[in-house]
Amino acid sequence: MLALLAGCSHRVPPPGTVSAAAVVVPTADGASVQLHRHPAQGPPVLLVHGLGSRAAYWDLTPDRSLASFLRTKGFDVWLLDLRGHGGHQRTASGRHLSVGWTLDDYGRFDLDAAINHIRRATGHQTVSAVGHSLGGMALAVGIRPCSGAILVLLVAHSLQLHWTGVFAVLAMSL
Repeated sequence: MLALLAGCSHRVPPPGTVSAAAVVVPTADGASVQLHRHPAQGPPVLLVHGLGSRAAYWDLTPDRSLASFLRTKGFDVWLLDLRGHGGHQRTASGRHLSVGWTLDDYGRFDLDAAINHIRRATGHQTVSAVGHSLGGMALAVGIRPCSGAILVLLVAHSLQLHWTGVFAVLAMSL
């Protein structure tokens, strides 16, 4: 399922304010990503930030948190920090990441590692995914029919996003 939603543009809080438990996941090409989890018993959903952002984009404050909202609706929410973003800017061996990765790397390696980790951790074979801007493009590159992910694509900028609309689209994808 492919749904086009509108994004929300808010100031991202300082590093370290994402309230979810975090785990570092290695990628097949030697880099690594960080996942932040808001656990619940329902189906997993992966939220992928845009360019120049990080996982905290989805978890701004208690009243501006798509992650918390979806968790209250029963979703097992996972926030992804793509390589070089947010709380994770080093390779699996601890070396500082340098520039030079591409959208293909995000889609091919980062998302593959994140989705496979979520599938193993939850036991669910299907992972819904929402991406904002670059995150939506990376999802479009990385989601393959055999990946077990349902793509809910979020690509627009600077529009107000009402969490109930995202919840409705995710509920339809189940």
